[in-house]
Amino acid sequence: MVFCEATNIRALWDKHKDPMSEDYMRDNSNTIAVEQMVLRDIRDIVHSMGKDIRNYVLPEVKDTDYLLRIGNGTERMIGDDYVRLPDDIVIGYTDTEDSINKLIQDVFPSLEENARSIAYMIICAILSTKNEHVGQLNAKMIDKFPGQEKVYHSFDSVDDDSHNHYPIEFLNSITPNGLPPHVLKVRINCPMILLRNLDPNNGLCNGIRLIVRAFQDNAIDVEIVGGQHVGKRVFIPRITLFPSDDISLPFKFNRKQIPICLNFAMTINKS
Repeated sequence: MVFCEATNIRALWDKHKDPMSEDYMRDNSNTIAVEQMVLRDIRDIVHSMGKDIRNYVLPEVKDTDYLLRIGNGTERMIGDDYVRLPDDIVIGYTDTEDSINKLIQDVFPSLEENARSIAYMIICAILSTKNEHVGQLNAKMIDKFPGQEKVYHSFDSVDDDSHNHYPIEFLNSITPNGLPPHVLKVRINCPMILLRNLDPNNGLCNGIRLIVRAFQDNAIDVEIVGGQHVGKRVFIPRITLFPSDDISLPFKFNRKQIPICLNFAMTINKS
């Protein structure tokens, strides 16, 4: 690359990427992360020789130095509470859908081509501060996601409501924190997150990430993609769920639904 001035750098990368990745793959099964490690090695080597990796036709190197400076408290501050974000990680907000679509494209590049890749799905996610925004983003993402689709509707009820003070349409419309939605739309290979501790000894803990593999009428066949039980296939059944005690509702709400939700986007505390 540096001395011979090869004419097809990308072909050299495609040919030698796997051998250069072998040492890193022993300790890390995430192919995207390993690729970034190899690219950073190449970047440092060519930089030491007065060259810039951006002048070569290679995959983009994701810069982690900025995040390290933030974590170490060494990044330059604006006042006491703010830092300036680099221009290359900022997507300008507009009132139209353009900024949301740009965000999705940047976080999930080539979504259709990578829809079957576990490595791609577990490294990509959009973080938000509010459940409302997370729900909107997940709804938009599942519509873009390719593959076979199935919709699961919940069965909602209220204890001791013999006079029907709370119509079923109203119950279907609410989604208290910690509960799956009334309309749960899923597709094969889409990412999900578990909302309850179903079987911690076998990896089914609240917050574990999953990939949908098949559908049943009252259960979903998923593969665990996080923790010590990576690769295990399990069924997640439909169960009766209740809001957490800190949710103040004037009635005792029950929702019978599969305890998972889409995980293209998540709240910061779930990450």
